Amino acid sequence: MCSKCQRPKPPRTHHCRACGRCILKMDHHCPWVNNCVAFKNYKFFVLFITYLPVACLTVILLCIPYLISVDYTKTFDMWKIQVFAVVAVCALFGLSLSGFAGVHYSLIWRNETTIENFDRERSEAKARLDRRRGRETRSGPYHNQFDLHSGRKNFEQVFGTNPWLWFLPVRSTPGDGTDFPIVPPDFERNAIFSNDDDDGGADDHTANDTSMERSDGSGRGWGRGRSGREPRDSSGDSGDRDGSTSEEEEEWRQRQRR
Repeated sequence: MCSKCQRPKPPRTHHCRACGRCILKMDHHCPWVNNCVAFKNYKFFVLFITYLPVACLTVILLCIPYLISVDYTKTFDMWKIQVFAVVAVCALFGLSLSGFAGVHYSLIWRNETTIENFDRERSEAKARLDRRRGRETRSGPYHNQFDLHSGRKNFEQVFGTNPWLWFLPVRSTPGDGTDFPIVPPDFERNAIFSNDDDDGGADDHTANDTSMERSDGSGRGWGRGRSGREPRDSSGDSGDRDGSTSEEEEEWRQRQRR
């Protein structure tokens, strides 16, 4: 539940202060288009920053014959100045947008959004600082539960499974933006499916599957945190984690409140 707009908040959803509402799989708010780049338009945004460098390169290639044949011993006229200006602008925008597109393709390869990438970098920086100061890292290594450990599968989460539609400006992103396939870490998989005799601990669960009841009969559902689910807080397995269960649960609750 979003604490600002008081509406259900699916996984990977964030409240945008500029738009004043929750955005499904929010990547960032783009001031250039005056809108959020998120689940429904992320593929079109990536294609846009892919098409532009290609267009800039095409213009530069078309201008190269003129730049080679121009007589530089004579005084430049307005036409020559315009051609040089066009080539300079295309080179500037092409290089900057190529780097920007490369960053987003690397995020797609890891199945991360820009916000999730910031969270990962902040967590890793905090862990490095703790190690440098000789402190014990309480949160453990960062785990991206949405990374399917396959570049193609992560790519298909944005562009779809049909290769003919990948680079066409048509809607091919699978799903509805409210649930995503996840890969929980080993300790969570063991905690959740340790008593599961039916499916043997299958890995094809989705991130919004928060209705699983605890085996102690309390009926409380699993909370959603950085790794998708809270660890089981029964007294039987608290000793197996060296007393770290309460600390992990407290951290997940704090992240859930944010």
